Amino acid sequence: MDIPFDTLPSPCYIIDKSRLSHNLSVIDTVRRESGVSILMALKGFASWQAFSLIKPHCDGGAVSSENETLLAHQYLSKH
Repeated sequence: MDIPFDTLPSPCYIIDKSRLSHNLSVIDTVRRESGVSILMALKGFASWQAFSLIKPHCDGGAVSSENETLLAHQYLSKH
């Protein structure tokens, strides 16, 4: 990944989509082989801009506030 860091605003978060996609494929393997449900912890990763990539790979969200509940419903709900 070749990022011109000197041109980015500071502070900022950078999400490497290829690494995220790889990690999500690992999660899919764990789900398939173990039968577990995967919940996304919004406290640990609240970058809602990436939720569209994550949504197909999780079964819901783990939330601890009303705002997180609304965020999970808006971006992770499969209904």
